[in-house]
Amino acid sequence: MAKIHSARQRQGDKRWDFTVSSDEEGWCHPTGYCSGFEHPDEVDRKSEEQGWPKMRQEERDKTLLHRAKFHEDGHATAKEASDCHDDYELDFELRFSENPDEMLKCASCGDFTTGRCTVGTFGRYVLCRQHQTRDETKKVRDADRAARQR
Repeated sequence: MAKIHSARQRQGDKRWDFTVSSDEEGWCHPTGYCSGFEHPDEVDRKSEEQGWPKMRQEERDKTLLHRAKFHEDGHATAKEASDCHDDYELDFELRFSENPDEMLKCASCGDFTTGRCTVGTFGRYVLCRQHQTRDETKKVRDADRAARQR
């Protein structure tokens, strides 16, 4: 089953959400911040009913920290919906690591480093420890995307 992540326009009010869908199975729903806020206790209750594991503590903490960013009112444009999901990925799907077997140049300063960054499904960047931050990752990702559009 292939999952498709994209900004899609609602049929009713013509607002935009960032969504996950499966054309094969015929479903589509908002994801990330566009999915609305659900308290982690409620998520755990529903998971328990289904026999699924509870939410990890790190995810619970992030959900409560960023609860004001969750919404169900949509966006005026597809770009706004995509930017919203980018923000979600930076808040929930940002990981820093080291690859001790390979030194590459940091995308921010050019110094050689073993530092790596993963954001979302496809974002892979080389960042030294000094530049392994959410803000620096956003700058590097935005620059990478702008370069690919040229």
